[in-house]
Amino acid sequence: MVRKARGLAREARPRRGRSGPSGGEEPERRPSRWAALRLPPRTGRYFAVGAALVHLVLALLTYNPSPHMGGDNAGYITLGYSILHRGEYRDLWDPAEPPHTKYPPVYPVILAIAMALGAKTWHAFKLVSVLFTSLGALLAYLWAAERRGRGFGLALALLIAGSNSLLWASHWILSEAPFVAFTLCGLWAFERAERQGLAPRWVVLGTFATLLAYFTRSAGLPLVIAMLAWLTVRRRWRSLAATALAFAVPAALWWWWGRQGAGSDYVSEFWMRDPYRPELGRVDALGLLERFTRNMWLYVSEFVPSGLMGHKGMAIASGGVLLTLLAVWGWARRMRRGPGIPEFLLPLYLGLIFLWPTVWSGDRFALPILPLVVLYAGEAVVGAAKRFGRWPTIGAGALAFLVVAVPAGFALPEEVRTSQACLERVRREGPFACYGDRAREFAAAAVWSGAHLPPDAVVFSRKERIFYVLSRLHSRAYPLTDEPEAFYRAAGEVGVRYVLIDYLDRLGGLYLIPVVHKAPQGFCFIRGFGAEDGQTLLFGLVADQARPPAAVESGKGYFTLDMTPCPSQMLRQPPQEPSSSTSSLIPLLAPAEP
Repeated sequence: MVRKARGLAREARPRRGRSGPSGGEEPERRPSRWAALRLPPRTGRYFAVGAALVHLVLALLTYNPSPHMGGDNAGYITLGYSILHRGEYRDLWDPAEPPHTKYPPVYPVILAIAMALGAKTWHAFKLVSVLFTSLGALLAYLWAAERRGRGFGLALALLIAGSNSLLWASHWILSEAPFVAFTLCGLWAFERAERQGLAPRWVVLGTFATLLAYFTRSAGLPLVIAMLAWLTVRRRWRSLAATALAFAVPAALWWWWGRQGAGSDYVSEFWMRDPYRPELGRVDALGLLERFTRNMWLYVSEFVPSGLMGHKGMAIASGGVLLTLLAVWGWARRMRRGPGIPEFLLPLYLGLIFLWPTVWSGDRFALPILPLVVLYAGEAVVGAAKRFGRWPTIGAGALAFLVVAVPAGFALPEEVRTSQACLERVRREGPFACYGDRAREFAAAAVWSGAHLPPDAVVFSRKERIFYVLSRLHSRAYPLTDEPEAFYRAAGEVGVRYVLIDYLDRLGGLYLIPVVHKAPQGFCFIRGFGAEDGQTLLFGLVADQARPPAAVESGKGYFTLDMTPCPSQMLRQPPQEPSSSTSSLIPLLAPAEP
């Protein structure tokens, strides 16, 4: 009887719970109304891999096979080549080969590793970008799932995986792809660290990823500051000292390297009115205010919404304003609960891109903060709908997802058609075929010059880095002056003996053509490229400018020259066999002929 009574007493004993207002035990809580939405533990792995695979498929469907005509692709490849084959970090395209001080070295090191593994074509290096953007989609899920749960994380990761900005970054040999992956890796690691009482292994991983982000792009500085501010708020003085030291040492070395040469850097260019027109001088306080307001409107109304959805126009601009308001609301709610690294990062990064020169602005620079904007806006929508119950909240979240996903989906078919058409043209006519006749002529002139000009030739060109990668010849951008005296002085400073006149943009017509028109006796003709002798012309510079001028015949809006051919001594004897104009093999990385 005693044992039975004790057993009944045990059964009647209330379960443990939190103390109520009267000091007694609270009754056992009912199961959460969200319990039915809980996912099995392994689902997170499938979601992460699924987001990466979705992006990989979309990146391959919309693949752009052409090299970027901006020059940075060729610049990064040259820097990787310099690291691998010279053991130095130099601008090999420039005849002076100065130390490179503008782009941090992490991305060129990645390309150097790819070269060491056998990468030699434009496609091989583009695949490196695809792998990093796919990793970025996976890390976007891991970070968002750590913050808001797996369902929310999957929705965010799918939006980022299919975003126009991330797909754009997957097509080019640019540092955006690894930069966004390293940034999201840092955010995820620090989120894990915060949930586990600042576990050292996660703090170390987050610090390492943050440093990789900064030394991939200088725009990673806001992430470094956010990391240090977060550790300060958390009063983790040892971790703060260790991370500050881990950043200070390589940053000091990079600063010291930057003092070794007179190359360009972002800090000096930041204070110019227009980095591409140095003659306009430095910006003042009013100019900075104008920059801030103009950039802010551009990012709110165009770059952020089009970076997500791939469209422009009034509807997208209105959506961008709404998205921004929701994101600000969601960010403010997070700040009230206690800021983490993302809460510090967002205003710091926005302040940077709002203040830098407008000519640099674009959706590519909004890419690192797109996951943050989507997360905060999504949290604002869910938070507003939550008071109405489970199903209104689910409906509001699904509607918000579709508002972004549907326009992005409508943009994909056109991207796929463009990709297929471009791939076909590249197979027939070479890597630069999709840019039109002038780009093909420029590429053909560079490849021909590498085979027919002396190996020590120095050439004035519009795209000096692309010219070097295609020809292996030193090149420098021609001076932006239409005065022959200034032109010849600039040529003499670096030993330029050749000039390529192209029509990639208006600069050749604004500067080079007037110089030739005013002083044609200083030039001799080598050859033209393209149909009917081409619009792209390769000239030699003649040392004896006192000889009789060439015959000039002017017309309305044009002029013709009866120019003397260059002497044979200005050409390589005998010439090499030029690279195939239809090959995707990068001439700089092809085995050089003895």
